[in-house]
Amino acid sequence: TQALFAKLAVGDAVALLGVQIVPMFLREAGCEADALLLEEAIEGGHTVVNEVGEGGVVGQVRVLHRGRLPLLVLQGEQILGAKQNRSFNASFIVAPGKEVVLPVSCVEQGRWQRKSAAFKAGATTLSPELRSRKLKRVSESITMRGSYDANQHGVWSDVREYMAATGAHSMTGSFEDARQTKAAEVEAALAGLAPLPGQTGLAVVRDGRVVMLDVFGSPRLFARAFKKCLRGALSDVSLRSETASPAGCEPAAELVK
Repeated sequence: TQALFAKLAVGDAVALLGVQIVPMFLREAGCEADALLLEEAIEGGHTVVNEVGEGGVVGQVRVLHRGRLPLLVLQGEQILGAKQNRSFNASFIVAPGKEVVLPVSCVEQGRWQRKSAAFKAGATTLSPELRSRKLKRVSESITMRGSYDANQHGVWSDVREYMAATGAHSMTGSFEDARQTKAAEVEAALAGLAPLPGQTGLAVVRDGRVVMLDVFGSPRLFARAFKKCLRGALSDVSLRSETASPAGCEPAAELVK
């Protein structure tokens, strides 16, 4: 990670829906890392994500990947359907031809019945605040127990807090239902936006702190994940600042540096 961070350059921040979006670039030219994103792999028929066994396991899903390129699964991205919506606890690379079981958290507490034969890829990651809290707990779990446990009760509590902030009601306690209440506003903000030449990631700054940072191995890979990352970045619209840059705070680009 430190080797990657040493290669990163930070661009100028842009204010969007009350947060600062800071573009990230790799100083080294010619980065060619590539992989299939989850929605590309599922829609292309290369990958199936399903419950573990017929009964299912709340904290796990099974991924079968037959694509020519590796599959990239993003920390915090949602998968929808099957017995309940989930979110991946970390980012993973799945090699071509492999079947693996990956750790997830439930983000739809009130449903445990099959809605579809397999999962589909969600259009977004969780919100920055949920991702940050979830990743902190996963990191502690890796250090203390060697497992990718996000503390399911903690995740449910975070989702309930998000629903209260958005004023959303969901019969199944679904993060996706709550996110959809703000989706039109987010999509309007995304219209016409595109990654900058050479951009390989983005950071989100709100209220004088960095709340999210996504960096990819190449500009072409990030370009395809750009809208998904931004949707997640902007999904905390109910928590947005009154001012894009609170008084007394360092400029967003400097905070990211």
